[in-house]
Amino acid sequence: MINSLKLVGTKAETLQLLMNKGYNVPKVYFFSEIEWREGQKAILEKINSDFAKHDLIAVRSSSIAEDSEFESHAGAFESILNIDPSNQSDVISAVS
Repeated sequence: MINSLKLVGTKAETLQLLMNKGYNVPKVYFFSEIEWREGQKAILEKINSDFAKHDLIAVRSSSIAEDSEFESHAGAFESILNIDPSNQSDVISAVS
């Protein structure tokens, strides 16, 4: 997982904040675009192992440009639902 939440955007940052405060947040895993390009195989293995007990997952975007104090891009980024975490080609397609 990434070293700085500032690299992935407000959605991931907010989810991490909620988890840290003890709220019930579904299991998440987030990574930066750079990490995806440089370590796709390791990320795919992590997704498969972390979510093997789940039937399906959602792949959601998060961008540092998504929301800010001055603007909102709600709905501008895509979420892909019902992805089998053990099917690497489906995960790759959803992320890409």
